[in-house]
Amino acid sequence: MIMKHMHLSVLALTFCVMETLNLYVEEVGDIDFKLN
Repeated sequence: MIMKHMHLSVLALTFCVMETLNLYVEEVGDIDFKLN
């Protein structure tokens, strides 16, 4: 039971990291686009 909960937490954490990276890349892309 604890292992399953940990597995779900890791999935949630990974999802949050991916979403954050996605937003960061979009922000940097917008900045690069404005500079160009």
